[in-house]
Amino acid sequence: LASNGDFKIYRWEDEEAAPTVALTQTVTGRFGDNLALYGSGTETKLYAPANKGSVIKVFSTTDGLTFTEEMEIPITSGWANGGIYVEDPNSIWINAALNNVRKINTAGEVLVELSTLDQYYGNVTIMKGPYGEKLLGMNTNHNNGNRRKVMIYDITEDDANPVFWASAEAGNYENDNGNVTGDLKYSINEDNSLAVFQLASNNVIARWTLTPPVYDNDMKIAFSDTTDIKNWGPHDEASAYTTFAWDETENALRMNDTGWGFLGKRPIYVSEGADYRLSLIVKTTAWTHATNKLNVTLEGIDSNPDTVAISDFSEYTVITLEGTADAGGNGFVKFFGMNDGNPTEAFVKYLFLDDFASGAQIAAAESHLDFGPFVLNSDKTLTAWVYNTGTENLVFERLILGHGDYFAASPAANVVAPGDSTELIVTFTPELEELVTDDLIAVTGGGLVYLTMSGSGYELWPMDWRITAGDAGTEWFWSNANQHFVRSLGYNKLNNHLYVVSRIGGPHIYVLDAATGNLIGELDNTGIAQNGATFHINTVDVTDDGQIFVASL
Repeated sequence: LASNGDFKIYRWEDEEAAPTVALTQTVTGRFGDNLALYGSGTETKLYAPANKGSVIKVFSTTDGLTFTEEMEIPITSGWANGGIYVEDPNSIWINAALNNVRKINTAGEVLVELSTLDQYYGNVTIMKGPYGEKLLGMNTNHNNGNRRKVMIYDITEDDANPVFWASAEAGNYENDNGNVTGDLKYSINEDNSLAVFQLASNNVIARWTLTPPVYDNDMKIAFSDTTDIKNWGPHDEASAYTTFAWDETENALRMNDTGWGFLGKRPIYVSEGADYRLSLIVKTTAWTHATNKLNVTLEGIDSNPDTVAISDFSEYTVITLEGTADAGGNGFVKFFGMNDGNPTEAFVKYLFLDDFASGAQIAAAESHLDFGPFVLNSDKTLTAWVYNTGTENLVFERLILGHGDYFAASPAANVVAPGDSTELIVTFTPELEELVTDDLIAVTGGGLVYLTMSGSGYELWPMDWRITAGDAGTEWFWSNANQHFVRSLGYNKLNNHLYVVSRIGGPHIYVLDAATGNLIGELDNTGIAQNGATFHINTVDVTDDGQIFVASL
């Protein structure tokens, strides 16, 4: 709404009902680009930010039918142009194009600000798994190759320290999405995986299956973004002029020195008296001193810690430091050495600290799987044998693929008895004739296994279904002339239906089967009209008890 008109929100009791007007309010700004709901019944609250404006309006109800303004949340102008998600009434996530992701309270105070996650801004969504997992999802941006992309971050342990978890590229046609609008919704499947529903305006509607991360209290750091870099430095020692950065090409922490003293440390904590195991995947370049080594050890934890020389590791290698925390609980993992003037780099791809380490111990027979050229659109599977050489059961906790686009992997057994073995099963599905590579980290209670893979082709992140621009019968969904006319997605957990607002030839609210993507029909749009509106309907969301709300623009 450009100025001076009625902002309306419509309500459907269910799919069979005719719409009623839940809210009419004369406003002077533009509202309706984004809409979020929280609660159900008489506890339902509606959240509508002003486009390029400095408020989020909150509407509440006493009867569950009609709504009035409860408050305005002040924000810096434009902060909520991209998306809004209400985790609880005092924890509201917002984002905007080329701007930070923020969590604010009802006073507009910033509780969390994530400056590293400004690349994807069509929406912001918090997804909570069945075991307490908490994921932050975003969708689409302005750039070629990213207009159909979903990015997922793990914030289970700390909202302020997101860890990259997964990404997905829907593929096929890529059309312009100048306003960068989109939406994500989710549900929990019977096997406790997540069904993630994606809308990237003018491009695709898709359903993905996402396995949430395993959460525990050990330290598991995948250096897949800049999140952990701030924790590295000389700390309690004088600087050796070693620098620390995230290397996007290596997908790893990179430490650089000028060629003399090398020093890099990160704080760690181990329960006093506990047996621990610290496993890292590391490599080094250009260490040339004939006798001095670049070493990794622990400080402040163990009175007699292991020390491993990594100077000669030109390829990523798993190293393990283990012992008993008899010297205290607080300390450091430490990289140190003295070179002969030749600048050196050391990389860390993964760090796993296992407090109260089990007696399991993992060993691997292979370090590389070469799939070679393979028939397009066919699956090829290779296996890598792993062994439990320890005294307790070995449990697989997590498998991490570096890119996640080309290969799929799983253990033949999740638990391996002492003295027994199992296979890591890796499947490759080529679709293009080009050489691709990836790596796989297996995180287990007995340490880490690191594998590299290569082959001709790639595999998309598993997709259940999609409706993509250009398919027959999709004129209601996309139009280059009206590329922002479909921009909001609602999910009804009571009947597993999706609702898509389309202004193309509209107004229309289409109903899709979330399991199959099939178009079921439309909601009744009888009587939808307003004064001063640019569009009668624009955004949609659904309460937990199945009420459907659609906002005008």
